[in-house]
Amino acid sequence: MWLWVTMLLKATHEPLERDFCGKTVTLQPGQFISGRQALAAETGLTEMKVRISIDRLKNDQQIIQQTGNKGSMFTVLNWDKYQINNQQNNQPTTSQQPANNQPTTTNKNIRMEECKNDYSKQERVTDIVDFQSTPTPSRPVKPVSPKKTKLEYNPSPEFKAFWNEVPSIGKSRSSPVKAWTEWSKLKSESQVDLDKQILDVMASLNCWKACDKWTAPGRESGRVGEYIEGIHIWIRDRNWEEFPPSSTGRTVVKQEFQIDESSYI
Repeated sequence: MWLWVTMLLKATHEPLERDFCGKTVTLQPGQFISGRQALAAETGLTEMKVRISIDRLKNDQQIIQQTGNKGSMFTVLNWDKYQINNQQNNQPTTSQQPANNQPTTTNKNIRMEECKNDYSKQERVTDIVDFQSTPTPSRPVKPVSPKKTKLEYNPSPEFKAFWNEVPSIGKSRSSPVKAWTEWSKLKSESQVDLDKQILDVMASLNCWKACDKWTAPGRESGRVGEYIEGIHIWIRDRNWEEFPPSSTGRTVVKQEFQIDESSYI
């Protein structure tokens, strides 16, 4: 179809002299000279499709092709019929085009530009909305643990008396601050007031001091009390409520312990 339209446009409307096959010929209305390569370049078709289309137009008796050594001369059959129809249908419209169609075309161009601008604005707004509505993948928020309130080291007299009875190894693997912290945490978190239970705590401490675990020498160092843990751990694990382990199987009984006022620091 596009080749047929191109042929109608290329055909001359009045007698025209052209060179063809080394001679000057006069083209009549409806005739033109061209070749497959030129028609392919003008229509965007391949030469194969141009050849097939030409054969089809010849079979339909729409054109006549007279081949030469350089191109062909084509004749559009019933050319006058196409021109009469064009004059009847298109002449009034063509005469009105300079006056009427120019502003219409201008209005169409303006409207197309407006549509383009509206569309690009809509695209930008859509992009912004999509960007704002799209949930941004966030990293898992690490729960913030409440800040630990640092206890002021203000030991009670009961704790001072207890600390004086702790074995030296238990002291060296701990500190008065650590031990006092665990001592105070039992009171604030577990409602256990060791100051009021100081007699039981001191009695239990003496039992642990005499047990096999705390008196056994280390396998490598040979030092007595090698297996005594830091005393703050002993308080934290509430070992003062338990009987100490005894490898000999003997029962260690808690003894009453009287606090010596002179032991207070």
